[in-house]
Amino acid sequence: MTALAAAALLLTSAGCTSDSETSDAGSGTPSASASAGASSPSASGSASSSPSSTGPSASAGATESSGSTATPSATSTSGAIAEGFPTDLIPLLPGSTALTTSFEETSTLFTASLSGKTDSSAEEILAFYAKTFSAQGFTPADPEVQDPATVQQFVRSGGDDTANVTVVSRDGSFFYTASINTLPESAK
Repeated sequence: MTALAAAALLLTSAGCTSDSETSDAGSGTPSASASAGASSPSASGSASSSPSSTGPSASAGATESSGSTATPSATSTSGAIAEGFPTDLIPLLPGSTALTTSFEETSTLFTASLSGKTDSSAEEILAFYAKTFSAQGFTPADPEVQDPATVQQFVRSGGDDTANVTVVSRDGSFFYTASINTLPESAK
């Protein structure tokens, strides 16, 4: 997922889109694609929005499950963490609420994304995910302000594996998306 796509997903999750935004026919997914070949979670800015038709239903405000492993199919949900989401790779920031999650594994790419809402600061969010991704062997780049978002990129394996975190402040809360794109064997 590119930083721009992550920012678009995050802004959509935070409700920063106009009511006239177009969407893919019948999918409820914003027309801006989150990443090629990956499932895009439906995001309407509400933690209680209905789950995407491609993933299992889950209740709003659900908490992180431990030790999950990705399966070789696309899954996404809104308002909770999708069943099987790899929380060992992208954990939910403590004290935050999951808004959307998605993950997919093909023979050439593993991708996962988690969007959340929190009262923690942008610096606290970035520090949590920098520690998380660094522990997995990723090297962080300096955070960049790409108004209205702050984005931090991470790389490993000569750039074959990437991760990023995008944070946006809105109405006194912070909305974030943490995502990872790796070779399938790197995600294990």
